[in-house]
Amino acid sequence: MGVREGEGERAEDCIEEPTESNYAQARAAPCWRDRALLDVFDESGRYLGDVAAPDHVGRVLHVDGNVVLTVAEDDTGTIMVKRYRLALPGEQDE
Repeated sequence: MGVREGEGERAEDCIEEPTESNYAQARAAPCWRDRALLDVFDESGRYLGDVAAPDHVGRVLHVDGNVVLTVAEDDTGTIMVKRYRLALPGEQDE
């Protein structure tokens, strides 16, 4: 699996020209958001397609096989590292 940035989308609630007084607010609500795409390959290296990461997934830190480590933030602002596993339809959860 590989990671690449998908098409960016413009946020409507951003601050175009931040000032010293609203810098923290502008940083918390950027004008552009990129979505991570995960390129998926089979065991022989054949490209199978891409999968869009869920909206709540932040920056992808590491990809190893079918496991992805990301930075995520919950509703209270707590930042955490989350682990996801790519599972094909019909696979049993481990």
